[in-house]
Amino acid sequence: MRREKGLVPIFMIVLFWGLVFPVQAQMVDIGKFERVQIPCRLTWEDTVIEKGTYNLEFVKSRDSTACYLKIIKGKKVLCLIMGERIDYVGGGGMLEKNIPDKPTLKMKIDNSQRLYIFNFVTGKFGLFPYLRLRFKLKIAE
Repeated sequence: MRREKGLVPIFMIVLFWGLVFPVQAQMVDIGKFERVQIPCRLTWEDTVIEKGTYNLEFVKSRDSTACYLKIIKGKKVLCLIMGERIDYVGGGGMLEKNIPDKPTLKMKIDNSQRLYIFNFVTGKFGLFPYLRLRFKLKIAE
């Protein structure tokens, strides 16, 4: 009986990691930016992101069209934010001049709605070319 009680926590840990790792394994990196300065305090659901320097990773789900932004401090992922796709005005063809060759990140503040917006473009070359993504976070008071 004593031996069975010792196996229950081990089984629960193995079950937990068996469920978590497949979800992470289904994500594909589409862009990374290190030491990105975030100039204001942001909130996402119940997570507060203080102003400071963070690493940003953009990932795409293998099974769907969903794309996410990971905000990372040190080795800890603070939040995983689902983004929205934005279509190109001209259709996004190879000859369009406003599409960069490399992944590009632009950030802006929307004061009217109190939002901090991350605009990410994968560029013309790479695993998932011609993606334009937008991620919106609320600016904390």
